Order: sequence, then structure tokens, then C-alpha cells
Amino acid sequence: MTDIDRAIEVILRGMGGAETAVPASGEYAMVMPASAHLSDQQIANLFSYIRQEFNGTSPISPDKVRAVRDQLE
Repeated sequence: MTDIDRAIEVILRGMGGAETAVPASGEYAMVMPASAHLSDQQIANLFSYIRQEFNGTSPISPDKVRAVRDQLE
């Protein structure tokens, strides 16, 4: 699995906070909810925006999102 695939997986499945991610106050755990309810196009748009704004890299196609989604099912 490539880094791009892993990032798409995190968007689809979300990511739970580990105990080590919880601050000493224990007030919150760093959790990202799953977004599998979004369409492939919506996820591609989101991930492409993040890549272009923060890395200046190429966009991701909805077909790439579909391929990762299919692998996870």
C-alpha cells in the first residue's frame, strides 16, 4: 500500500487515537471519524485540495479512491 493509498484509507475508515495521543489532561483523544459516506469524487476533491495546498502535488482521481475503497471491502 502506498502513502497515497494509506491516506485515502484514513479518510475512508477514520483513525482512532491511541492512548499515547491523549494529552495529560485526558480531555480528548485525537480521533478522525470515518468519511466512507462521501462519494469517490468528494474524497478525491478533498484529498486533492490537501495535496495541492500543502505539498503542491498532483490531484487524485476518483478512480484511485474507488480502487482503494474496493481493496478495503
